[in-house]
Amino acid sequence: MGSRPDEQIAMLLHKSVSAVKHRRSRLGIVTRKIKQKKWSPAEDQLLGSAPDSEIARRLGCHKFVVQARRLRLKIIAHRRSWKAKRTGCWGNCLTRNATPSLVAACRPFDTMPCWNV
Repeated sequence: MGSRPDEQIAMLLHKSVSAVKHRRSRLGIVTRKIKQKKWSPAEDQLLGSAPDSEIARRLGCHKFVVQARRLRLKIIAHRRSWKAKRTGCWGNCLTRNATPSLVAACRPFDTMPCWNV
């Protein structure tokens, strides 16, 4: 008691959590305080601007701490954006014997890499 969370002790002893809390308080054993990170507004601004692992490295904490804070504040995760090089391969392959409507429908795939080169 005091070295582990009450929930874990209750599970090990097959007792209710309230029974463990009551016994702990009767014995005068204080609960273990979990160290929580104090977030500054500047640190909150970093959330979502880069991957959680990178922000955690900058702040000197674990990436799951950053992820939990970002989720609590309902901030969307950072996604790296990339632009595919416009190869024109799909367009060239499809336009040989394609109708204009098929070419128009396949235009978004024009930036995909070409595997048959």
